[in-house]
Amino acid sequence: ASLLIWGGGDFMKTLKAAVLLGRDCETVAAIACGMIGALKGDRVIPAALKRASDQANRRNQREAALRLAAVAKDILAKDRARLAARLRAL
Repeated sequence: ASLLIWGGGDFMKTLKAAVLLGRDCETVAAIACGMIGALKGDRVIPAALKRASDQANRRNQREAALRLAAVAKDILAKDRARLAARLRAL
């Protein structure tokens, strides 16, 4: 959480802070930057960084993220429908 505050919502500033923590920092960086991406969208991630990630991982991470976002939207829609039904039942 402190990285998100220190980074002020800036993707690269948060990424640099996480990496500079040293030691086993990739998980911390992934979580902090993933939260920023989830809140602000992938537009905050530099295009060169996205390309480098896709090349290093030999896959298009954006496609996986879009599929995950679609599943999350579906779950949210179902949750909202269940809540509406419960409220009507009251």
